Parts: sequence; structure tokens; C-alpha cells
Amino acid sequence: MLAREVHQRLHRKRAFAEVYEHFAANLAFWGALALIFEPSTRLLGAAVLLAVALLIAIVGLRRSRESFVVYAIGYTTLGACALEAQLLRDPVLIAVAGLATITLSAWLLWRMHAQLRASRT
Repeated sequence: MLAREVHQRLHRKRAFAEVYEHFAANLAFWGALALIFEPSTRLLGAAVLLAVALLIAIVGLRRSRESFVVYAIGYTTLGACALEAQLLRDPVLIAVAGLATITLSAWLLWRMHAQLRASRT
């Protein structure tokens, strides 16, 4: 985010500033996922992931930037599936929970896409 601010202040091409925003969003999500995969920081990772996802989704919806909404839903789905696999012991239960999570995420993504499309018209 600091590099984006410096870039903007130097009055460089505005379109390239978006690259910094995408990089920062992805880096934040990967940091949260790294915390989730470590048992001692699993809960902290889940909290960070939810906070980052909420922030990025709000930015995406307010700015009509569908890619940010996709990041929020996609990374949260990945994190939820990772948590399910770590916390549940029965392979059938893990599969059912994962399928339910992915189905819910696909539905949510479809709804957000429709909302963004409606806001553009």
C-alpha cells in the first residue's frame, strides 16, 4: 500500500496503481492463510482472514471491482475448507462440509455478481 501511495504522489499512470491494490489484497489473504495452516495461530488466522475479506469485499462492492469480491469469497472459501480439514476428523464429514462451503461460496459469488451488475446499470 505504501508503494501505491508513492506511485500516486508521483503522478504516474493511474491504471498501474490498481496493480498495487491487487498485490496488497492478495498478500494480506496469503498472510492470513499462512496463519490458518499453523495450529498455534489457527484462530488468529481465521479472524484476520475474516477481517481482510470483509474489508476487501466492501471495497470491491463500493468501487464496483468484481475481482476484489472474488478474492474475498475465494480466499475465505479456501480458508474455511482448510479449517474444516484440520478440525474435523471423519473424511466423509470433511467432504460434506467442504462441498457445503464451496456451494455456499458459489451461490454468494453469483449473488454478488448480480448485485454489481445491477449497480452498474
